[in-house]
Amino acid sequence: MRIHSTGIQATNWIGSTIIGKWNKKTYQIIKVLGSGATGTVFLAKTKEGQVALKMSENSISISSEVTVFKKLSKVQGLKLGPYLLDIDDFLDKKTNTTIYFYTMEYIIGLPFLDYLQKREKEWMHLFISQLLSQLDLLHKAGYVFGDLKPDNLLICDSPPKVRLLDVGGITQFGRSIKEFTEFFDRGYWELGNRKAEISYDLFSVAMIIINCHYPNKFGKKGYSLNLLKQKIKEDRNLIGFENVLINALTGKYQSASDMKVEWLNILNNGIKTDQKTVGKQKNNNQSFDKINVTRSSSLNIKSNIKVKKKKNKVFRTLETILLVVSIVLGYILYLLNQVL
Repeated sequence: MRIHSTGIQATNWIGSTIIGKWNKKTYQIIKVLGSGATGTVFLAKTKEGQVALKMSENSISISSEVTVFKKLSKVQGLKLGPYLLDIDDFLDKKTNTTIYFYTMEYIIGLPFLDYLQKREKEWMHLFISQLLSQLDLLHKAGYVFGDLKPDNLLICDSPPKVRLLDVGGITQFGRSIKEFTEFFDRGYWELGNRKAEISYDLFSVAMIIINCHYPNKFGKKGYSLNLLKQKIKEDRNLIGFENVLINALTGKYQSASDMKVEWLNILNNGIKTDQKTVGKQKNNNQSFDKINVTRSSSLNIKSNIKVKKKKNKVFRTLETILLVVSIVLGYILYLLNQVL
């Protein structure tokens, strides 16, 4: 469960037009994008195009997030979230209250889980690798993302790339996590505290992976780690990743890059194993076909024709499988090399 304490009544602002007190920029509020402990984010329209606008009655929270934006913009290679565009405030005449806000890039894309529903699981492997790379840069800058979950992940195409939304939960090392969502929070699972450190984010990454295979989630009962281990073993697609997931859940990794290396090693070993399996299947099919051809020599011409048709069908099917596997694996490896 996410913490909610913002005083902004989101629906009351839809259709409204606000003008910044200092920069005099005009924003027309279109719809609500999200709401959390530090404020509400709206989709807004300007002369230049659409932006995401976050407003709050709490000037300290807005100022803190703007500071994070500015610091992150100086980290070379980090394109973690949206770009900061404007900072201002205005007077809400209905309540005679000053409302503080900032605007940021409105990122167009598909929600993480929605994107994966229409595609093969290999895409999840690619995006988890990208996510770990981005988190590694964030951690080196001295920050933890905090409220890490699929709802805060957006997939942008050309080429496919994971982007993080809602920087409101980003917290400096050593401080308490301000925002969290229970299923992805190690405190909820009683597997650690809510102190901002690398292991907190990596726990959330492991839970995102589990959530991809259990989209309806599940609650805790008994000893949490045993339950999570059980869920991992019950899904055949997670069994090969058991070690890396348990290490992340129990805080064994020193950095996101360490987790990424082990993640990629498992993927590479899995690809090699799959290729060997396909090769064995091909040899077995060839031997089986040779036996059929030998036996068919004692049959009439009609039987020989049936055997040949069956043989050709087997080879065509096998060739198709090999072609599809080669294309998928080749494309995934290409993407990994291009975007990681």
